[in-house]
Amino acid sequence: IQGGDLYGSLNDFPEDYGSKRWFCVGTGGTGTDPHMDPLGTDAWNTVIKGHKWWIVYPERVTDEEDLECDDECSVPIPSARHWYASVGINAARSEYDNGDRPFHILQKPGETIYLPYGRVHSVFNMDDTIAITANYGSEGNFDEVWKTVVTDGEKRHWRKLYYQVFNKEQRRRARESEYWHPDEYVDDEEDENVVNEEDIHSILHNLKKRLSGDDVNAKRESFMTLSKLINSDGDDNDNILRAVFNSRLAESIIDGLEDPSYVMVLRSLRVIGHIVSASNENAQAMIDAGLMPKMQALLSQDSNEPTHQLVQKEACYVLTNIAGGTDEQTNELLKKGILNRVIELAYSSNRGLRKEAIWVIVNVVSSLDEHVISAVESGALEALYNFLSDGDAKVVAFVLQSIENILEVGTETGKTYAQKVVNMDGLEALERLASSQNTTVQQRANEVLKRFFTK
Repeated sequence: IQGGDLYGSLNDFPEDYGSKRWFCVGTGGTGTDPHMDPLGTDAWNTVIKGHKWWIVYPERVTDEEDLECDDECSVPIPSARHWYASVGINAARSEYDNGDRPFHILQKPGETIYLPYGRVHSVFNMDDTIAITANYGSEGNFDEVWKTVVTDGEKRHWRKLYYQVFNKEQRRRARESEYWHPDEYVDDEEDENVVNEEDIHSILHNLKKRLSGDDVNAKRESFMTLSKLINSDGDDNDNILRAVFNSRLAESIIDGLEDPSYVMVLRSLRVIGHIVSASNENAQAMIDAGLMPKMQALLSQDSNEPTHQLVQKEACYVLTNIAGGTDEQTNELLKKGILNRVIELAYSSNRGLRKEAIWVIVNVVSSLDEHVISAVESGALEALYNFLSDGDAKVVAFVLQSIENILEVGTETGKTYAQKVVNMDGLEALERLASSQNTTVQQRANEVLKRFFTK
């Protein structure tokens, strides 16, 4: 079956249609006329008791009326029994393009039939039957489902799908479809910007309420929804982020860092990562909401547990974005002593954590001279040189650039950083990398040697 149910979260779409799931009981001799299932849905049907005779037409057959009984040779109101006795029983004789013919299927107890969207079919109960069936919006039939929601639903329906259900790839497909922008198809005369603001406010208000509760599953789902909302690259992304701060939801997100469950902490960190990576302004708003003390508390916990190291890795990702922001934001890491702990984590046995910690250091030493000097005093130069033995050429190239920047600041400010490198046997690492097979690493290592260690 082609994926999950995209309609699953739209309990009231379409109105008066119900859940799209049925428990079917039929007497022998009853059935359906030829039809195509509605709403762009796929379907499945499982027989518990009895037998069903299915006739499924090729994909090119899309008009059910072409398959109806002829009025001139039929009873006034033909039943399924009449149709099967005349048209249905002869269906296999009909040949379509490429030699395609209808399928005749006898479904027995315990058997399940899957019916993809777009297939005209009819069903006949051979005897008394009991069955369970459902229609659903398949991910494999994405384009038709999106079209149906946009053209048959209301604005709240497509917005819920787009912002709370779709993943990033599905949002891209929606934007590239002929039904984007959906407001052109939805019958809604209200001012678009006002509706958008109201929708966003309503969604965030509910999320804040759920994050403040004790229901663990509700909290997890809320963080997942926030990730999708904030990580959206749609037109409303700026409005969503602004609303997060106006509604004081940022504080609730940050409070998630103190949750006893590491899963919840991870979800909180990933939402925070989306926010701070969007812009320096958003990063500053999170700092103002009280982010840094709780980040410091997270990093200060000393544990080699894999789950704890995963949390610290995500925390370093957040700090990398802050360190790459404004000078004032970089100073937050130095002022609160967070960089000292990050430097310790740069020696972790966990390679992923070690790499994220190095990225924080790289960004810090790319800022003001005073930040570089403070970072070196905290041990940044030693941590960077220790990482040169890592096999990730991309990161090593950036580390070499950072080392060059530190040595340049040392030359300009009269600091003996070059001698510090010699004392830590750093020349050996530079000379080894000067013969690297990676061109960028080789060039940068040679540049450092040439500028600061050639007499």
